[in-house]
Amino acid sequence: MNPYDFVPIDWDKSPIRKPASPHDRFSGVSGKIEGTITAETPIFIFDSPKKMCGAEPFITNQQGQHIIPGSSLKGLFRSLVETVGNGCFLFFDGKYEDKDITTKLPEDFKKCETADLCIACRMFGAMHSSDMLSLGHVSFNDAVEVSICEHEAVYTIALMGPKPRHEAFYLDPEWIAGRKYYFHQPRGILPAQTKTNYNEHIIPVDTGSQFAFSLQFTNLETLELQTLLYTLVLEQDMRHKIGYGKPAGFGSVHFDITKLTLIDYASRYVAKQGTTEYEGEGRKTYLSEQTQLFTDDTTSPTLNALRRIWRWDPNDTTAYRYPSQDWFDKNSNAPIRETL
Repeated sequence: MNPYDFVPIDWDKSPIRKPASPHDRFSGVSGKIEGTITAETPIFIFDSPKKMCGAEPFITNQQGQHIIPGSSLKGLFRSLVETVGNGCFLFFDGKYEDKDITTKLPEDFKKCETADLCIACRMFGAMHSSDMLSLGHVSFNDAVEVSICEHEAVYTIALMGPKPRHEAFYLDPEWIAGRKYYFHQPRGILPAQTKTNYNEHIIPVDTGSQFAFSLQFTNLETLELQTLLYTLVLEQDMRHKIGYGKPAGFGSVHFDITKLTLIDYASRYVAKQGTTEYEGEGRKTYLSEQTQLFTDDTTSPTLNALRRIWRWDPNDTTAYRYPSQDWFDKNSNAPIRETL
């Protein structure tokens, strides 16, 4: 079964664009979210710069602790907000090797270029013209190791970039197929035996490794906060994917929010109140209420596809592999669903 599929876009619903909340005065809700990230499969994130020989180590901070960089977390959740919140395609280039599919993205979905921003650009910021920078309202700290389970060095399978020249996978009849997401592979990672020009020799951290994460947000509107919370907690039988080697089974993780602090700065400085903390059962109730807009939506093709692709079933024994070149040669017009 092919290791990825595309989450479709409702092209009839253009991103809602408007100016972001200001940074020079209090509005909306601010606060902090804390929690844990637990590896459901081995995960790997490159250190920088890469080593010239030997296995590549997992990234660590100056204290020698394994970390998931805040930039990696921000990238993950920006992409999710773009998906479930119907944002723009900020990083869509459309040019791969000798293939140009820039015309296959509707104009309304191209990256924000003015001060009117989609929900993802309002929340995470964007350079929307050569001289206009919008600062974001959500920032992630590095997630730092709590406990690390060691994994031996492994060679990954061949992992290469997108191949949109196979139009039957990447395009629907008129537009691009959607946003690419990778299936979870609870049966285990796919290793290779030796180093080639198309794989890596890496030292991942193993299943069960845990990190502590935190993020801050300022001046979020209600829908923005609800979207952020949904992307963090998803649904009970779903998991996130992060880091390198997703097609080979790496990167499945479980985010658990342990504490949520909400601050209404306007009330806090005027009436010396306005801070609310959620932990324990109160946290669960609040998160359930705030994400209900998404969890109750059973008709959205976008949400249903994400639920299908990111469904986590520990007992799933599906074998995920890229089709062979021979398959592509014989099935050049076959859609991606014929491999699923």
